[in-house]
Amino acid sequence: MGETLAETRVEIEARRTELEGTAAQLRDALDIRKRFQENPALVIGIGAGAVFLLAGGPFRVAGLVRRRFFPTDPEKAYDSLPKPMQSWVDHMTSSLGPRAADARHALSEELSLWRSNPRKYGKVSKKLANQIAEGPPGPQRAAWKAFEAAAAIVTAALARRPASRRSMPRARPAARPSRIRSTRRTM
Repeated sequence: MGETLAETRVEIEARRTELEGTAAQLRDALDIRKRFQENPALVIGIGAGAVFLLAGGPFRVAGLVRRRFFPTDPEKAYDSLPKPMQSWVDHMTSSLGPRAADARHALSEELSLWRSNPRKYGKVSKKLANQIAEGPPGPQRAAWKAFEAAAAIVTAALARRPASRRSMPRARPAARPSRIRSTRRTM
């Protein structure tokens, strides 16, 4: 800084002018309309690339490439199903939430096995479908099964009670002895 007040003011004014020039260059560099008029293909390409990155494009593309060239067994089974069955599997597993992918793979494997030999794999499919619907075994599932069994017993007992009342014959009250009038007349 200058030694006198006048020199300091001159230096401050020079700094201000330099900063205003830098700000003008920055505004010019960030003017998207001007850049678009100069080279529209470049601006569109940069915008599309940014959207691709923000939407998770690299991961999706890598997943599609892996599925295309190195599919897993459940993916092979799903792909071997006819389109209506694929849409049915997707519809059935859409409501399972975080377990949807596992259920989809298991269901597509079971369907492809069943298509190859329906008699052998029919019972296995029913067991697997029940297991997928009920979830993994554990204390919560055991408690729920116990509650269902108790509710079934109580419901059966309540249903039997009114039925037994209806099926039993009603007891009739004892008949009163009728008064017999004598035919003799007393005089």
